[in-house]
Amino acid sequence: MPVLHKAVTVSRNFMVNSKSLVSAVVLCMFSIVAYGQDHIKRYVRAHTVQISSIDPSSTGYSDFEPIGNAIGNASIVMLGEQDHGDAAAYLAKTKLIKYLHEKKGFDVLAFESDFFSLNEGWEQLKKEKIEIDLFLKSNIYPIWSLCNACSTLLYHYIPSTYKSSRPLEITGFDSDLVLDYSSKNLIFRLDSVIRYLQLPIVKDGTYGNQIRPVLDSLKFGFSSILDTSFYKKSVVCLQAIKRQMEDKLPEDDFWMQVIDNLISSNINYQTRNTDIIRSFNARDSQMAQNLSWLSRVKFPGKKMIIWAANTHIAKSKDTLVLNKSGQGFTSMGAYFTRDSSRLKNCYILGFTSYSGKAGRLTESEFNIPIPLANHFEAWIDTAYQYAFIDFEIFNQAHSTINKPFYLKGFLHFPERENWTKLFDGIFYIKDMYSCEQ
Repeated sequence: MPVLHKAVTVSRNFMVNSKSLVSAVVLCMFSIVAYGQDHIKRYVRAHTVQISSIDPSSTGYSDFEPIGNAIGNASIVMLGEQDHGDAAAYLAKTKLIKYLHEKKGFDVLAFESDFFSLNEGWEQLKKEKIEIDLFLKSNIYPIWSLCNACSTLLYHYIPSTYKSSRPLEITGFDSDLVLDYSSKNLIFRLDSVIRYLQLPIVKDGTYGNQIRPVLDSLKFGFSSILDTSFYKKSVVCLQAIKRQMEDKLPEDDFWMQVIDNLISSNINYQTRNTDIIRSFNARDSQMAQNLSWLSRVKFPGKKMIIWAANTHIAKSKDTLVLNKSGQGFTSMGAYFTRDSSRLKNCYILGFTSYSGKAGRLTESEFNIPIPLANHFEAWIDTAYQYAFIDFEIFNQAHSTINKPFYLKGFLHFPERENWTKLFDGIFYIKDMYSCEQ
């Protein structure tokens, strides 16, 4: 057949059969999806382990051993939550923290709360129960510190460890330095450091009438300042301080880290209404840097437990799609695990639930949607009130294949994601309920 005639014939045949071709492609795509989902469904049903109790007062940890075995030699364990009001998840996390501290050698607990307050403030604190109670209540976000499901951990277990030979050290990694200790002490302490170091800005006359007033304004809290030009001005001032501090302090000095947090928070709030991706990324990238600093500088060689939301600990880019272009923000977990050594030494445990009620303190409760038959939560044995599924074996067998499926990992609504790449394991709760004060 002549080349030209052959090309025309092929083209005509393609046009005639276009509808059939499209149908075949669509059918093939659905077959691939179903094939992938069938794989993960079979894996989940074969490898789910029942957890008998999440009661923090229970001292029996035998049903948590599969979680400990999955964690293995990891020195950092991240514990998530679907939303900041999930009381049942908080009870489960409390028991997990007790297990990891008492049986697996984890001695540091890092909260998604104020980096400055939970480092300098915690270090200055007299470690007696009444002081610990008051400090944690005002320097961990109220979504946790005022939730009755967190009271066993915060106001009983943590203080009790300070009567033992192995206290559970508390720290924080959030870049928003706005809680009680920071609001009362941060700017005063920063001012004293700047003056002690005799930075050039102190000597040239610009500090007192240009920079210190900007720092003083930070005391009022970021969310109360509506003029975004203030944040831009703050970043310029803080970057000038940082450049001059670099000549006086080691790169890993605590105060260098504090300045980075202040810069990050100003960028976060400056761009919140104009560039939501940049705003979210500013916070999560700085939280990842804070975790890196804590693990490398403050607590080298110690095992750490991380308390945060699923959206922050997920180890994949584009965790949540936030704009019409389909862009997603990059989570703290994704930033942190870019380093292969960190990825190897980190176990990330997400949380999900079948049904029940959710809602943060001071907000209205809502009913959690019941999963459809092709959703992860529907694959768990209905007799299981709590369960654990480790994705390690599945990921080893399918390391190069994307197998998305539906799971309620971000908030309480199902999304189709490649969840086995976002979390190392999932803790399942059948009946969720929300916090009370």
